[in-house]
Amino acid sequence: MYKDVKRKHDSVQRVFNVFEEGLIPIHVAAGALSTDIIQTRYGLQQAGRAYRVCEGTEPERAHAIAALRSNEKRGCVVDALTLSIVRRLGLDETVQHVCGAIGLTGSTRDISGIE
Repeated sequence: MYKDVKRKHDSVQRVFNVFEEGLIPIHVAAGALSTDIIQTRYGLQQAGRAYRVCEGTEPERAHAIAALRSNEKRGCVVDALTLSIVRRLGLDETVQHVCGAIGLTGSTRDISGIE
């Protein structure tokens, strides 16, 4: 039993090492760990491992703000990682106030178990 746990631990560490080196995207790491991107990101965080996020450039942020304004609160569609962050931080009402109703992709519903 110890050998099985050690083998699993070492396998996870190898995937995390390759991910930290920037050699694979998070969805590939998640697939290698037989998990989803939310659990993988959470595992990286819990293990104190580095992971990158996109902050966007000034033109990208300006474009996003313009898109929010032109959307006129008609709603938004979020991916699984964004939904996880919104829920963990309790931002549902804020997102709805800015964007309108929150829509989910089929894959997000599958991962999150929301109907």
